[in-house]
Amino acid sequence: MGNKGSNSSLSDIFSGYSDDENIEIIQEETKVSVAATSNPQRLQLSMKAALSYLQLNSSAAQELPCSFSMQALESSPTEGGVRQGIDIVCVIDVSGSMQGDKIELTKKTLEFMVGKLEPKDRMSLVLFSSEVRRILPLIKMTEVGKQRALSKIAEIHAGGGTELVEGLDHGLKVIEDRRIVNQITSIILLTDGQDNNGSTALDRAKLRVDSAKTKNYSIHTFGYGSDHDAKLLNAISEWRNGGFYYIEKNDSIPMAFSNCLGELMSTVADQIQVRFQTQAADIPFALTKVYSESGDSVFSMPPVLTGDKKEAIFVLNFPPCQQQVPEGHSISPVKGFITYKQIQTGETVEEECTINIPIFNESAQIDSIELDEDVMVNFYRVKAAAILKEAAEFGERSDMEGARNLLQRGADELRNSVVAGNEIVKLLISDLDGAKARFVDYQAYEYGGRAEIKSKARGHWNKRAQNAECYMNSCQKAMNFSSQEHFSKN
Repeated sequence: MGNKGSNSSLSDIFSGYSDDENIEIIQEETKVSVAATSNPQRLQLSMKAALSYLQLNSSAAQELPCSFSMQALESSPTEGGVRQGIDIVCVIDVSGSMQGDKIELTKKTLEFMVGKLEPKDRMSLVLFSSEVRRILPLIKMTEVGKQRALSKIAEIHAGGGTELVEGLDHGLKVIEDRRIVNQITSIILLTDGQDNNGSTALDRAKLRVDSAKTKNYSIHTFGYGSDHDAKLLNAISEWRNGGFYYIEKNDSIPMAFSNCLGELMSTVADQIQVRFQTQAADIPFALTKVYSESGDSVFSMPPVLTGDKKEAIFVLNFPPCQQQVPEGHSISPVKGFITYKQIQTGETVEEECTINIPIFNESAQIDSIELDEDVMVNFYRVKAAAILKEAAEFGERSDMEGARNLLQRGADELRNSVVAGNEIVKLLISDLDGAKARFVDYQAYEYGGRAEIKSKARGHWNKRAQNAECYMNSCQKAMNFSSQEHFSKN
């Protein structure tokens, strides 16, 4: 790490965090091919086009949205659905601005988390203010471990500055120094403020994350109120394939944390890497757009949960074509390759899938063409997320009118789409319309607007249930119900 102020020597004054409690890990990391033994937790893959066929057109180009979907069926313990263990490192802001309701609600949230964890899970607590303290090593959540964790949580109090990047550094050290690695690992980073050296925080955080000795973990970030560094928290979560949760009001804390915890507890597959490869076809086409974080045809995907489905969306362009094809003709222009870690077994699975598109001549008389609503809904989902992300870029340049116009055009396009009545599309329209209020002026964008826009963009992009029940699986819904009961007590 670079110089971070008064605490720059903290990383050098302890021998490490190799004091994690022992757990038994049965699985070993191996690679298996598509021919491996069938397992209920293996993802079901499919590639589909938005239209049931393509009719050639000699005078106009045609765009065809397509999806590569990864689905995990709901599973019960009798079907091999017993969940695997989790290592959670909570990195918590306890600076002076967290005093009062924020710190008390945070403590109650941590208590809820402890109550839901099991002996196969481990939890560590790192606190940061003007200094960083690890108050709880990575210990098993047995009854004894839970009592130890709860006693430490009860002692938490707020005061001091905000050494956020130093807190992240120590959270990473906890997972780097482990002697034993659990099946799922995540850092949960919560703050309501900005790093004491905010001008360099993004670069220092990126350097630290990139240099981490371990790579198989996620970071979920939670930003309280309007004063936190949304740009930094969003970036950290994006680097490590986590969610960025904007907590504008204290009463949204239960839903945010229960969704995150529900995701970790119901993950079926993670470390997902997708690659698209074009293949020769006897009619001209081009792969013109891939909706990935980088825009590349090789990219990572968020974890797939039990009962969940994730889609990677791409667009094919077919230029005007005067060719004739035989009856019953089809093409397979794109092949999708996927590699992922199967959580239940620890195996690394490699599979592939190919899209097949029936082709008809321009002169063919066809009764009807079927629209795949699922493909179109997800096409507009990622498109709306991209619009929100671009609107935030307008906001950073203080072009508020440009942002509002962009959002208006996007909302109008969805309103006029063939899937406008779909519940997810209705939510997208509402979020695009509502986002315009965050771009009234720069102050509205700076105080809360940036955080909300970035959080919603990432939530829709990754189908994460930050604020949308339509993206929750059954585990997250049950966890949310439990959290509401927990927070309603006292």
